[in-house]
Amino acid sequence: MSKYIVCSIEVIGEVEDMERFYEPLTRTNAVGKKVVFSFHQTVPLMPLSGGNPVTQWGTERDARNAIVAKQIPTKCVIRVEVTWPAPYIWGQRVSKLFPTLDLTIAYYHPALEMYGVWQICDQDRKVSAKDYMCIDGDLLEDSALPNPDCRLSRFLDKHYLLDNTE
Repeated sequence: MSKYIVCSIEVIGEVEDMERFYEPLTRTNAVGKKVVFSFHQTVPLMPLSGGNPVTQWGTERDARNAIVAKQIPTKCVIRVEVTWPAPYIWGQRVSKLFPTLDLTIAYYHPALEMYGVWQICDQDRKVSAKDYMCIDGDLLEDSALPNPDCRLSRFLDKHYLLDNTE
């Protein structure tokens, strides 16, 4: 059973706030490589935590195979693969570093036949998290990330993730 899951991360905010979010994405990842996106760029591993990614990000390893599906001045959508569980702790830390940004993490775990959505996007910064078991028709194939609100699948490719608007 693969420990990797597919996540789609959506960040929305005003132009100035998004510029602050984009700035760390120019840094290298935890092993010094230049990548499109990594958790380490925005929430670096801290030596005081023993450099433990689980306590810093909520997942055992940094994001891999990142694809920026959309990057405009007010919105960014990134598709990554991560080890289970989904990087909710990273999301909480990012929301504290960038308190004016709306953040959504959607994941699909094919082996457990489940998917979920984690959001922090209102003024009082309350977290909304929902997990769903896959039901016949929810997921058409392993490359699908569903939209739980309408219970339809949205296919993961670089043009169609959480948002398919241009």
